[in-house]
Amino acid sequence: MSDDIYEETAENENVEKSIRELAKGYSDFLDIDSSREQQKFNDSIEEMLTKLEEFSGLVDMIRSDTSLCMNKTLPLIKEKCDGMKKIFTRIDRLEAFAAFLRERLKVMEECVNKAESEMGSLSGIKKMFSSLISPKKLQPKGKESKFEFITPEIFVTEEHVHKIIDVTEKSPDTA
Repeated sequence: MSDDIYEETAENENVEKSIRELAKGYSDFLDIDSSREQQKFNDSIEEMLTKLEEFSGLVDMIRSDTSLCMNKTLPLIKEKCDGMKKIFTRIDRLEAFAAFLRERLKVMEECVNKAESEMGSLSGIKKMFSSLISPKKLQPKGKESKFEFITPEIFVTEEHVHKIIDVTEKSPDTA
């Protein structure tokens, strides 16, 4: 029996020793160094706070730029655009006047071309003037000129220019 007890005691000691080794192994396994993990976590939070602060500064800068743009720059641009409308109106009127002049010039050129073809070129006109200054022979009364000149409508440029200027100067936005 003493051998049995000795064996049981030895076996119990072995079990206890195994239990202690197992407990120590679990203890070593479960022993976590949370200071490293905590430091990593704190560093991560610090980095996020820094980025959040940078983002907040960027948002404030954008707000101030937007405020500057909306309160100062945009009204200046609108004022310039309103001023440009007057200039655009004047340009439109000048273009209309240029088209009017182009048409009048075309009519005058047609008249000159017709007169040159009917009466001859410039040398014919010189002859006509020289014959008026020193008439050598009087034409018989039966020979009337077969050419009839129709004067084209003549306009006064100042009237048109004043219309263009008056319209832009009389606008209520002029300050």
